[in-house]
Amino acid sequence: MRLADLVAAPGLGIRVLHGDDDDLARPLGWIYTTDLPDPSRYLTSGQTLMTGMMWRADEADSDPFVRRLVESGAAALIVGDALFDHVPGDVVLACRRWNLPLLAVPTHVSFARVTEYVAGQQTQQRLGRLTEGLVRQRQLLAEMAAGRTLDELVRRIARETGLGCRVLSSTGRQIAASGSPLTEDQLDRLLAQLLPAQRFPAQVSTPAGDGTAFLVGPASQHRALAWFVLADHPAAGSEFRDDPETVHPFNELAAIAALERRRTEDPIRARRELADQVIALLDEDADRPEIPLLLRQLGLDLDRPTTVVVLQAQGPPTARGLTISLLGEAVGQLSTPVVGADTDGHAVALVSGAAQDPPGGEPAIAVRRALLRVTPALPGIRLDLGVSRPTDPGGLAGALRAARYARLMATGRPGDPADPADRSVRVASGDRATSAVMLLSAVPDRLRRSFAGAVLDDVVDYDRRTGADLLVTLRAFLDCNGSWSRTAQQLHLHLNTVRYRITRVEELTGRDLSRTDDRADVYLALHLL
Repeated sequence: MRLADLVAAPGLGIRVLHGDDDDLARPLGWIYTTDLPDPSRYLTSGQTLMTGMMWRADEADSDPFVRRLVESGAAALIVGDALFDHVPGDVVLACRRWNLPLLAVPTHVSFARVTEYVAGQQTQQRLGRLTEGLVRQRQLLAEMAAGRTLDELVRRIARETGLGCRVLSSTGRQIAASGSPLTEDQLDRLLAQLLPAQRFPAQVSTPAGDGTAFLVGPASQHRALAWFVLADHPAAGSEFRDDPETVHPFNELAAIAALERRRTEDPIRARRELADQVIALLDEDADRPEIPLLLRQLGLDLDRPTTVVVLQAQGPPTARGLTISLLGEAVGQLSTPVVGADTDGHAVALVSGAAQDPPGGEPAIAVRRALLRVTPALPGIRLDLGVSRPTDPGGLAGALRAARYARLMATGRPGDPADPADRSVRVASGDRATSAVMLLSAVPDRLRRSFAGAVLDDVVDYDRRTGADLLVTLRAFLDCNGSWSRTAQQLHLHLNTVRYRITRVEELTGRDLSRTDDRADVYLALHLL
């Protein structure tokens, strides 16, 4: 209900003392009746205040009273004629100065009659909107059941409201839109406003000007996994948020989008156990004949090269399911991925190559950009990402090892002080064999285990029998570049103890750790255990 509707109400005789047609087009909101000198503490934005002017002792009281109403966001001021038998000129002047619409109620009309009329009209309008909303929601559900896509429903809402409309994920995946896709930079700016928003609907700046965003699904969901419905305003400064006739279609679309999201994600969750099993098989043996069959069953296109991505969250404890879902959302724009977890609980995604470059560039760049967008919803957490080079089905086990090692490199390397984003998301690529360990990660598991066992099995067995911590000492010795004193200092041991333990390692392995080739063998075996 708008101010103009109240002025036009039959039998009330309400007069306009200040305000043009644009002012009278404002929503009336709820009416709050009071004669307090300062009602601002009880007034909420968008309400209309009605008063008998008992607060006015003289004309000096009018200006501060009206100013406080404007500062509180009042929609309008309604005054009664009964006390002074007219509306004093200083009240009218104050409303003109502060540009607050001013209406007058004649002496013979009680305030109760005005509030009863407004309450009755607003109840009827709410019931009408509820009925229309139920009808529209049934129509949308019927169209979804008949095979309509979310894109088609978004275009329908855009036609009905005359506003642009789109559905986005927190990582910037553009799920449906009535217009052309947003650029990567536009998505960055938009999601930087949506992720930290405290309440929805939220007002945001969009490429078209101003917009209103609605949350898809319950407010209790983790914001890093959220979807949003975005409506573009026709012009800056519109009162979109206060217009229920416009808001309701988008709320209904958000409800339908939540159902569509559940419909599409339920099968993915159901397949996650199978995805975990396939990842475990890749860990065991790349030559298992059932692996390609299972991957095709999971929807992976093995006719295209496949990239393996491994994600781990560093910082406060993070639910395993959140990390897996987050990686699935981040790679979802590349193709239909297989997403699960390995035995260490790290999120793993197998992504078949797209027909063209993904939005934002090559896979590693695109996934990092998607993850960076959700970091405002993950305070105190850093995401470390390892990405393999694309490979054929026979090379997936090696690609998984390469991605894991790349993730370890991302975790271990120091942050880049010139790149603030590096504190939130670190990425390392396994597309090149930049170290001997990475080169060996592509070697089949049985050969890697055979090499590591041939070099260090006797040391492992000795430690198991005696608890001598030879492997711990050996790892520290190699990390310290063979320095006896630095190893002793790091392990808080006597120098002679370190010498004894390293000598025992040399005896058990048959290697001389002062020789470069022998030290390289032991180093590689230690990293491949």
